[in-house]
Amino acid sequence: MSDELDTMRTSLLPSLLTVAVFNQNRSAIRADLFELSRVYLGGKADGLAEEPTRLTAIARVGGTAEAGREGFLRLKSVIDRLSADLATGPVEYRRTIAHLFHPGRSAMVRIGGSEVGVVGELHLATLQVFDLDGRVVAFDLDLDALLGGSGERKAGELPRFPVVERDLAIVVPEDLPATDVLATIRAAGGQLLESVTAFDEYRSSQLGEGVKSVALALTFRSPERNLTDSEVDSQMELIQIRLERDHEATLR
Repeated sequence: MSDELDTMRTSLLPSLLTVAVFNQNRSAIRADLFELSRVYLGGKADGLAEEPTRLTAIARVGGTAEAGREGFLRLKSVIDRLSADLATGPVEYRRTIAHLFHPGRSAMVRIGGSEVGVVGELHLATLQVFDLDGRVVAFDLDLDALLGGSGERKAGELPRFPVVERDLAIVVPEDLPATDVLATIRAAGGQLLESVTAFDEYRSSQLGEGVKSVALALTFRSPERNLTDSEVDSQMELIQIRLERDHEATLR
């Protein structure tokens, strides 16, 4: 079609970054872009290319670390919404090193134990090739793997009994993934724990070096009766004991 498009693409990211440059050169401060298309990878025994379908998106954000963090969370929320709409089950995010991405600011996306892609901030060297200013956050997902994890959506009865909500703020080692904390809480929470969500992360000189504070919202409910405060207090105590034992967590 043109001299610039004379080869099959192995990634959709360069195409999206080219469009981001087009917008930057016309004074567009922010650009949220996505593409859904096939890519072409070698390696099959018959000599033909693999042709997986990728869903790739980028968000051009400001130049500060906080802007990069907010952009990451924004694209992460898109993945979470896709997962919820497809009923794939919980999404797990694990630190990873991926081509074109910053090694300390990217995460592997796993659904049902299978890797479906990566989300994170693109490496500065990647942006320099395209003369892009600021920071760019992106996700790159294998659409076939994402759709393969989809399940059925079923309606259920509305809960008859109210929830009991508790917040928990803990101090843990800096390198401890929040997913490990959530997994421990779910295991210790028992059948009464309906949900747990990490909603804030905090660092300061008062906390000390090498640690961070994670704030969590826990929801308890019984399908059969109203819960008492003492029941929830006992379950919270078990959770705190497990967090201290498994992750050296302390209350904040």
